[in-house]
Amino acid sequence: MARRNLSDLWRNASGNVSFMLAGSFTSLIAMSALVVDASSLFIAKRGLQGMADAAALGSVGTNSPQNATQQTIASYSADTGGYQARIIGFTPGSYTQNASLSPQARFQAGASGGNAMEVTLSQPVPLFFAPILKLPNLGTVTATARATKTNLAAFSLGSTLVGLQGGIANALLSALTGSNINLSLMSYDALAGANIDLLAFSDALRSSTKLQAVSYTDTLNTQTTLPLVIKAMASASSDSTAAAALNSLASQLTANTAITPGKLINLGPTGLNTHVPGNTQITANAFSMLREALTLANGEQQIAMDMGASIPGLASARVTLITGARMANSPWIAVSADNSVTVYTQQTRVLINASVGSILPTGAALINVPFTLDLAQATASLSSVSCAMGQKPVEAVLAVTPAIGTAWLGTPASSNLTSLSTPMSVSAASLVTVPLIASVTGYSQIKLGGTTAQTVSFSATDIANKATRTVSTNDAVSSIASSLIGNTQLQVNALGLSLSLSPLTAAVGTALKTAAPSLDSLLSGLTGLLGVGVGQANVRINGVRCGVPMLVG
Repeated sequence: MARRNLSDLWRNASGNVSFMLAGSFTSLIAMSALVVDASSLFIAKRGLQGMADAAALGSVGTNSPQNATQQTIASYSADTGGYQARIIGFTPGSYTQNASLSPQARFQAGASGGNAMEVTLSQPVPLFFAPILKLPNLGTVTATARATKTNLAAFSLGSTLVGLQGGIANALLSALTGSNINLSLMSYDALAGANIDLLAFSDALRSSTKLQAVSYTDTLNTQTTLPLVIKAMASASSDSTAAAALNSLASQLTANTAITPGKLINLGPTGLNTHVPGNTQITANAFSMLREALTLANGEQQIAMDMGASIPGLASARVTLITGARMANSPWIAVSADNSVTVYTQQTRVLINASVGSILPTGAALINVPFTLDLAQATASLSSVSCAMGQKPVEAVLAVTPAIGTAWLGTPASSNLTSLSTPMSVSAASLVTVPLIASVTGYSQIKLGGTTAQTVSFSATDIANKATRTVSTNDAVSSIASSLIGNTQLQVNALGLSLSLSPLTAAVGTALKTAAPSLDSLLSGLTGLLGVGVGQANVRINGVRCGVPMLVG
């Protein structure tokens, strides 16, 4: 009987639900604890991510990014149960907006001064039910954020155009255009002092070419004619006298030469817009822009000019200019992000054959002085742009290498005259021949500067005033002709007569020294108009736009 009762009890399942329910409650309590604690971690993670995002946005582009991050954490951590978030990763670097790269590859960690910041924060989170289950009573969440800010700047490299000479300028513009250009010195002075608003220029060009709803870059990359380009410059000029000079020049052109302005001007990210709200301006010097447009339209590497006797102190002067192509087709002026674009002047060779007068009362035996001047490329690149928290420019820094080169008094070899990549070969020149008596030859050579880049800083006031800075090499020679003549060794070749030739050399030397200031005036005028300083580079910041911080992947 007892055995039967025990067997019946074994087979009786009437109490199983209670046992199962008790076990289920235990599992349910554990699951609830897990859900509650997991929710706490999730909410803390979201809050910490917002803090990391704010820290990254607030620190990028500041002078003290780590302090800015600490301030952000302090302001966001008002109530964290006594647990303060801490920085476990703080990495400045550079961010490239290149869709072909993976999001991780777009950020490159590096030294401070880049355009991006990566911040990683960590924070302990108290758990409510974990201690009941014999688990740690604190969890940890981490969050990483990256932010970038791109400050844009437009800068140009060229001449300050101080002391323009109307005769030289007219000769250069006539040679470049193939027309007989005749502008007054007042017009050139106005062009040298005026600015062209590049956005207004693009708007005027878009209107004259009947383009609609296209970006600034598309407008500049559309082929048009030189007269239309110059008229668009007149519309965008800040000076009425300069505008009148540009319109007058456009009317004097005899050919509608094709030109693509985009080869000179790169507006960078700004060029993607069809318009820019507000009174944003990106400006360039009027004469420098005109010169570059005419050079582009001319398309020839060799330009010859006969100056006649237009230079006081010279009997005549013939000038040949040989210019090289821009390095890597870089634009003359560029709107660029930090460290992204370098602007180059063109390499230039200047050949001058001048007559400086006679050593005989009869006017015979003119002294001919051949000069050769090789100017290498000056370069300028944007090193950094600093902006205040109020999004106003504080400073822009350029790295500038002045133009360098060599000058000779002598006769250049014709075999490599037009090859600017080949070292120049110059020999002694025949300066004067006195019939039946003797001839005088001379040779001289000087270097025009070094190769070291120099740092040039522009304050907010400099940027607002469009201040131009001149950067010179330490060993630049300011008076080229005077230096060459002072170093020239005269050689006399007698033609068979046994006479004392010292008066002849003295007369030639005196005539050369007398003509040296006039030759220097011609050289400085030519190189200034070409925008290539002798042993120097002239730079200015044409505009700065401070970027807005944004989060990136």
